[in-house]
Amino acid sequence: MSAGREIRIAWNAKQTKNGPGVFVIPSFVSPHFSSQPASFRRRLGMCPFRIARTAHTPHKSRMFALGGDAFPHDTVSLCAALTRGAMPLGAREDAVTTEGEFPSLSALRMNLTGVRLDGSARHPAALENAAGGFFSRTLEIAAEPALLGPVQVQVRVGAEDCVFAFGTTADGARTMSLQSCTNGTFDASAATADLDAALLGLARDAASKHGAEVESVQLTLESEGPHRIGVTAVAVAKAMFFKATLTIRGDIVMDEEFNLCLRDATCTGDGMIANLAASQLRPRLAELQARTFALRTFLPAGMQPAEITLAGGAALRVAATFGAEGKIKS
Repeated sequence: MSAGREIRIAWNAKQTKNGPGVFVIPSFVSPHFSSQPASFRRRLGMCPFRIARTAHTPHKSRMFALGGDAFPHDTVSLCAALTRGAMPLGAREDAVTTEGEFPSLSALRMNLTGVRLDGSARHPAALENAAGGFFSRTLEIAAEPALLGPVQVQVRVGAEDCVFAFGTTADGARTMSLQSCTNGTFDASAATADLDAALLGLARDAASKHGAEVESVQLTLESEGPHRIGVTAVAVAKAMFFKATLTIRGDIVMDEEFNLCLRDATCTGDGMIANLAASQLRPRLAELQARTFALRTFLPAGMQPAEITLAGGAALRVAATFGAEGKIKS
């Protein structure tokens, strides 16, 4: 990258916790800068591709893995690198499509239907901008469905005026991150019936190890606010000639860091056998309450959720808007 072809913008210390610095806009953007929408030009001034003073992302979010032996340099290599990066998760060979020409695309689309997700994984942040990046007027990601363990999850992500950067992680892996955007949206949902089936399978597997059989599980999700859902699960199990009904209640709560967690969980039974089973389940519930499910890992790296809502009923749904900055609205 030639220094003579870079645009440098002063970075006021009030705009960041990391002190004053310099925004460096790479040469591949500068020829296109004046022709881009005003919203893009404003956002680009706030979110550089490389920063003279390193700014560490406080939350490690999902980046796009890049396959191949080199960073993308044109439209064809971009599609190939993103496809190869997603294929280990189960993406198809035609998962990535574009409109326009690199490095200034009209649209970037990714069809990730069938991919396997891991909500407990932590994704390492890129250490530096190693090879520039590109602009796309729109971004569309769809997974209908993706697989989160045994549960089918419908996921859609969209954004406008997107600035992407290529980088490397500590282990040398090539990645692509979304550095800036406007009008970012995230929507994920799982049908309550699918959650019922997944819970029944897990319960049957656990009960079989103790000579019991779980006949049914009924899950009820009730919205109690934008960040809290009441959960009731009623399980009917049989051991030898006895039947027992267990009732588990609790709240799914989203905290200010975009994590889901289980709170105030209780487990009760309707008789001696059921109470014995409930006593064995309570330590497991305590373990679950100590864990968090990091929804932030499903947002592109660097993006901050601005408004997030949870909803229950026929499906468990998480909807969010995001951008380069933002706080959860209470």
